[in-house]
Amino acid sequence: MGRLLAWLSQLVNCILNPFFHRDLLRVDNAYRFAREVAEGISTIRSSCKNLIWPFLFTLNNKALLICILAFVFLALNTPFSTGTLVGGFSNSYLFFYASPTPSGVGFVEGILPVALNTLMVPFANAVLITLVFRAVTLWFPMFVGAVTFRLLQRRPQVPAEET
Repeated sequence: MGRLLAWLSQLVNCILNPFFHRDLLRVDNAYRFAREVAEGISTIRSSCKNLIWPFLFTLNNKALLICILAFVFLALNTPFSTGTLVGGFSNSYLFFYASPTPSGVGFVEGILPVALNTLMVPFANAVLITLVFRAVTLWFPMFVGAVTFRLLQRRPQVPAEET
């Protein structure tokens, strides 16, 4: 794997060198990444029971997000089925993980109304459901985190001792 990644990084550097006039990828990083992947795989193979709790927490997270989506449907008085919830959620999180933007910003908001509409949700309701769902699951926590970060930055700084 290390040789393959090193070859790919050299290929990328050869292709992009005329444009950037420098190497963008370091070959030693490819070998280091391959070593870290091998260590991770060997750790997983040696202790599979340590993965049970993270797996259960991940499933719990997804179940809570689907419940939030169901509550948004209920709050907006839009009829839905389990298939609508699972299908819409699955499509949105496919683009959440596969989009080039962090947290799928823009892509999820664009694809979820279309996915819900194909699942027989009226388009106007689908757009509103998408906006409320993303506001509750992404934008509100981000706002709270930003405010908290600013408040923590305002703490009085302890002056450095003069020597």
